[in-house]
Amino acid sequence: MSNLKKSGMFIVFALVCILFGGSFTQTTKAAAASVEYQAHIENEGWKPYQRDGATAGSTGKSLSLQALKIRLKNASGGITYQAHLSNIGWSSWVSNDAQAGTVGQNRPIEAIRIKLTGTAAQQYDIYYRVHVGGIGWLGWAKNGADAGSSGCSLRMEAIQIKILAKNNGIGTSKSFITKPTLTVQAHVGGVGWQNPKAENEVSGTTGASRRMEAMILRCADFLGGNGIQYRAHVQNIGWQGWCNSGDCSGTTGRSLQMEAVQIRLTGLLGSLYDVYYRVHCDSYGWLGWACNGESAGTSGGSIRMEAIQVKLIRKGTSVSREGRAHLELTGGTGYAKPVSYAGAKWSAGKEAGCQHDIQGMPIGTPVYAIADGTINCQQKFAYRNGIKYLVSYGNVIYFTSSDGKTTATYAHLNGFSKCNVQIPASYTWQKSANAVKTYTLGLGSYSVRRGDLIGYVGTTGNSTGPHLHFELRINGSRVNPPSYVAIK
Repeated sequence: MSNLKKSGMFIVFALVCILFGGSFTQTTKAAAASVEYQAHIENEGWKPYQRDGATAGSTGKSLSLQALKIRLKNASGGITYQAHLSNIGWSSWVSNDAQAGTVGQNRPIEAIRIKLTGTAAQQYDIYYRVHVGGIGWLGWAKNGADAGSSGCSLRMEAIQIKILAKNNGIGTSKSFITKPTLTVQAHVGGVGWQNPKAENEVSGTTGASRRMEAMILRCADFLGGNGIQYRAHVQNIGWQGWCNSGDCSGTTGRSLQMEAVQIRLTGLLGSLYDVYYRVHCDSYGWLGWACNGESAGTSGGSIRMEAIQVKLIRKGTSVSREGRAHLELTGGTGYAKPVSYAGAKWSAGKEAGCQHDIQGMPIGTPVYAIADGTINCQQKFAYRNGIKYLVSYGNVIYFTSSDGKTTATYAHLNGFSKCNVQIPASYTWQKSANAVKTYTLGLGSYSVRRGDLIGYVGTTGNSTGPHLHFELRINGSRVNPPSYVAIK
């Protein structure tokens, strides 16, 4: 072939490329599958459609993504998706640009599932990842897997979606988070290691007079790694160092009792949750709930810890503390024992949830002031046929602390130690259920110091047997006495 002919053919080929090459390229691009998606954002409404990996929604503005529409372009088949909504759960599946989620209900989407259908599912994979409030971007999910969170009250704020040809995808990683699992394992004197207990379950023992000697807490952060730290106050040792998830706090094989604990959360978990915990102590029963590193238990009184409960609560949630979590039993900051007797025990009072009768003591057992303050001694009595009978609370002492914040009632006493009416400890008052009118006799007010002897256990008034009726109020509200004072 001559050079002239070769040149002519080359020129023709070049012209064809110039004339048709651009249209070939455009046809190829137009045929490529793509995905488009539109987000409805808190306070801002529907935003413009985004496509192929761009961000729909917002980051850094603390605004929830509340509804979503997704559609395919240039692909046979369809796309279907499902939203997990705050306080509702997983909604029904919707398809091809239908709305998932809600508008006008201020209800965040917390998680999403997306998958392809028909021919598209055979040719492509759908990838997606979400931005979660307080945490940030999670990993990529694929073909219907969960992306987002559940059980954490964490809002979705943004989403990115990609469609890629089969075998041409990207790596997936942790795309979905749930509330971390918390377990507590107690080592009990005479028993050893118990099985781990779940959040809010009782670990240890109650009513068995057994000491807790050690504990292991396990709780990972949302994205793995350590999520919790804790330490124990141990008999003859004091506060130990902080432990991480899975470590042993306390001692084993040394017969040493735990007396108090401190627990705190770390990392992302600590920024979104509070940890609450309470302990059951000898003589006191369950104390109130401590939170985020506060002390729970006792110090200065050699009182053994017997059991513990721990729970995770979303920040901003109101929680009742149910009394003091830690009792300092030395110095002037704690309450002294109203009685000190080896056989003393609490029994349920008439008010639901409030124990206020101390039983198991003989008449004449000493009764003490629980703090510095003032006592007012009285007799409740009635006359019948000229005979004086003690009724109601019988011999009673009303105590008020020096700061006015604490009041206590000691009832059915056999006698007083400070008033101007001295009653022998062995004397038993007569009682009558037929008395018509009740009188109150004031026997004087006296200043007392914490631990002063103020009276004696009896069975005067409307009493069924020797015991001390003891009521405790703090800032005017009745509280459960075993959570605040010891009796042996």
